Amino acid sequence: MIKNIMVLAAFIASFSISFIMVLVVAWQPEDSFLLQTQDLYPIISASYLNRYFSNSNAFQINDNAF
Repeated sequence: MIKNIMVLAAFIASFSISFIMVLVVAWQPEDSFLLQTQDLYPIISASYLNRYFSNSNAFQINDNAF
């Protein structure tokens, strides 16, 4: 009986510790994720523009092919 109580207590303790960890991770200022992603916007937009609209990637016709 005591062993069952100890196992149950260990289970509850491990569950409560993981729940507290989730609360600590989730408890952040409301805009913190938004601010972090806004920091990435210039990098993402610059890489997108360079990938699709850069002169170095433009298709060039080779006159020697004809």
